[in-house]
Amino acid sequence: MKTIFDNVNVGKLNLKNRFIRSATAEKISDSDGIPPAKLTNMYKKLTEGEIGVIITGHAYVDRQGKAHSEMSAMDRDSLIEIWHNIIEPIKKTDTKIIMQINHAGGSVDTKETPNPLSPSGISFNKKTESSKLTEEQIENIIVKFARAAERVKKAGFDGVQIHAAHGYLINQFMLPYTNKRQDKWGGSIENRFRILKNILRLTREKVGDDFPIWIKLGVAGEEKFGLNIDEGKIFAKMAFEEGANCIEISNAASESKKIKKRKSIKYLPWAEEIRKEVGEDYDLALVNGFSTLAEAKEVIEKRISDLISLCRPLIAEPDLVSKFKNIEDYEAKCIRCNQCWPDKTQHGVKCYNEKIRKTLND
Repeated sequence: MKTIFDNVNVGKLNLKNRFIRSATAEKISDSDGIPPAKLTNMYKKLTEGEIGVIITGHAYVDRQGKAHSEMSAMDRDSLIEIWHNIIEPIKKTDTKIIMQINHAGGSVDTKETPNPLSPSGISFNKKTESSKLTEEQIENIIVKFARAAERVKKAGFDGVQIHAAHGYLINQFMLPYTNKRQDKWGGSIENRFRILKNILRLTREKVGDDFPIWIKLGVAGEEKFGLNIDEGKIFAKMAFEEGANCIEISNAASESKKIKKRKSIKYLPWAEEIRKEVGEDYDLALVNGFSTLAEAKEVIEKRISDLISLCRPLIAEPDLVSKFKNIEDYEAKCIRCNQCWPDKTQHGVKCYNEKIRKTLND
């Protein structure tokens, strides 16, 4: 039986182990979304820490979908060479690197992106107004996702991940709370899935059959938003049927009360339901709440998930996978206090909890 540290095939992508760095907004790109050369150093630390796959922080496919300041971009051809140069040193290692692409829709910082667009003109923040997308605008966004994915391939990435979680645009179409449309883009589960279905189809047409297409999928969320796991698992199955190679299970606009109460591996109940729905022929990644190797091993051995996805623990300890490998009972130092986001420009995401940083330096 293969272990968590052995090579594994996910679609046509061969990974050196089952640990992935979940997309984590690096927050160091300039006002035009151009990433700096120093971003390579952040990725190098992760490769040195023996991570199997790096998924970049989300990059916007269209300026209107920029979520926050210092977010990266992949919305124009001039970025292909810039990204190629950033990831070239990583490509020389045995760590794979995938770019996550996104459109924030109505979930933007309006100081950064005024006049946001959303499926029905409904925003999560009552203080933020958004405009309802026209059918022409929806079709245009689908094209922009596919073109961004094509750029990802040309830049030399090992795959692309489409962001369909966390209440961003694709997820907003899936949520009954934010999608009140009466046309082919709203109402039934098939209609609410249509934008993701069309993005998957056009992206596959652009990148070819062999290029990995992953999805970060918000399968359920806070009760008031109307998406529960019963629908979420159907969305997952439909995404696989449309050719997705791997789904990373995540939340859709926050979490249900029951999930919030869980102390570790928060989304495990969702993963169990999705595994039952899709079977064992499809690859799943699970994020949120892993602190020990034992937790990760159990999920893999029970075939609940195929990959272990880490975000905040790797912000504090980019070498965490190496520590797991060499110290079996090691426990991640991250306490998920969310003190990762910088309060000054060009400082980038990192652990800003002085107590935790002290334990890492001791």
